[in-house]
Amino acid sequence: MSIILTDAAAATYTFPANFTVRGIPFKTRSSFVDIAYSAGSKNKGDLKTAMREIIIEGIVGAADAASFETLRNTIYAWLFKTDLKLSFIAGKHFKVKCITNVSPSFFEGGFLRVAKLSFTCQCEDPFQYYDAVSSDNAVIAASPTTWSITNAGAYDVYPVITITNSANNTDFILENITDANRSFEYIDAACLNTLVTVIDNTDGTVFMNGANGVSKFTGNWLRLLPGVNSIKYTGAVCNIDMNWYQREL
Repeated sequence: MSIILTDAAAATYTFPANFTVRGIPFKTRSSFVDIAYSAGSKNKGDLKTAMREIIIEGIVGAADAASFETLRNTIYAWLFKTDLKLSFIAGKHFKVKCITNVSPSFFEGGFLRVAKLSFTCQCEDPFQYYDAVSSDNAVIAASPTTWSITNAGAYDVYPVITITNSANNTDFILENITDANRSFEYIDAACLNTLVTVIDNTDGTVFMNGANGVSKFTGNWLRLLPGVNSIKYTGAVCNIDMNWYQREL
């Protein structure tokens, strides 16, 4: 598959076929310090995965200087953008916050016609995501209700949860029993019949009927662990949709 950048408006740019990815490295956040009067060291980091830097390089060439400038400017316009998706494996992408270290290097005798171009994709989020959304739907007819959701990926994910009320629902709790009973509660006197609450556990936002409701949210952002998760809901009758993207390092 070619190397493709996609912007926030879903426009895409495909790099020439000779462009390659030099590597897909990642590292954990660690910092070791010596311990006085003791052998070994102590890690001060949290061992979470650090941001990722993906270096891409290839050859930019054209028949003449004018054509080369047109091609170079087209590529540079894309490298100047932020919040991109980087794809080079079918069905998957990385989230690129910005692109840095853009470095053209002309070959001898090829000034303004042929150059080696390299650049670095800065990924604040180090994970690679599947393009296809995973989802689950539960129609709640009684309280409490427990059901199972399977996260087929190898890593935990934070779903977007959409709760559509079938009755007044001013106080509800959602809990992942599998994840050591991790849960949140939403209390809102305005959360009435037919209204919709959207809880984005990735971005940490809550909107009820389009209004910011994060101040009425308490507890922890819900996540789905790899494998089967037992979910428990306590509250009024409603329809619950969960959507997430599987991810991998």
